[in-house]
Amino acid sequence: MVNKVLMLFSVIVLASACVGQSQDENKQHDAGGKVLFDDIDSEIIYSHGPTKRMMAEQYLNSVKKLTGHDFGDYSFVTGDRTGSFRMLCENLGGCPDHVNRFRSQDVNAVSSLTFDDIANRACIKDRKAVDMMPPDANENSLKPAKEEIISAIRWQYIHFFGDSPDDSEMSFSLRFINDHLNKIDPDTGLSSAETRRYSFGTALRSHCFVLLTSSKFIYY
Repeated sequence: MVNKVLMLFSVIVLASACVGQSQDENKQHDAGGKVLFDDIDSEIIYSHGPTKRMMAEQYLNSVKKLTGHDFGDYSFVTGDRTGSFRMLCENLGGCPDHVNRFRSQDVNAVSSLTFDDIANRACIKDRKAVDMMPPDANENSLKPAKEEIISAIRWQYIHFFGDSPDDSEMSFSLRFINDHLNKIDPDTGLSSAETRRYSFGTALRSHCFVLLTSSKFIYY
């Protein structure tokens, strides 16, 4: 019994010494020995884990609500399914059947491509889904005013994140929307170069895709 207590005590002392040493190693000193920078992350590494990913069902239901796209549904009770909900959900590591499957929130090629697939279906492919755009946005406009673009960007950020974009986010989104408005849309099939340009609505749909696949939306 005494030997076990001594062994436990020695382990605690050794662990304490290692922690203290690791913290000292992460401190940056100047020539006089004064601490300039202390890597605080080394001290909270076990209490503050990595960012967490939205669960599959959370992501699908959020995108459905925010865009208006219907992925179908899946019943955990009966196993009945409609649309692509269950397939997409499983690709993201969700919708376990509680028998042979388990829940996963791994970040891998399949999950990354599935996030893109879901956002692409909802934001870009489904033209009947319009909930990702401001109700008063002129979707067919080819040359919206700058104020109209800024207003739409701010609306999408509040709609998706519950908060307005900061200056860097607004700058990026403005550049993104304007770049799209200056490109030729290959899907319209029209002959006139002017009328074949991406419309404001198409640009906002692409912006929707970017926001819904961003780390800010998926991780927390």
